[in-house]
Amino acid sequence: MFFKIIGSVFAVLTIFVAGYGLLNSTDKYTNYMMFFMGGTILMMGLAEIQREKKSFWGYLNSTVSVFIFIVWYQSLY
Repeated sequence: MFFKIIGSVFAVLTIFVAGYGLLNSTDKYTNYMMFFMGGTILMMGLAEIQREKKSFWGYLNSTVSVFIFIVWYQSLY
């Protein structure tokens, strides 16, 4: 339940930042969008792993989110 709520918050923030950048024709906030998108996907993966099912998609989402965080970190510098 906790992961779904935090994931929803990250998803709303991702959509807000992406929409703001699209409407203002700027890519100044792309780093924030990548961070929130990585958080959204990480929370989706952890919610999937937390269920008793432990499916492949939970691990895949977690791996993809780690990759997004690495790209986000490299784009800061």
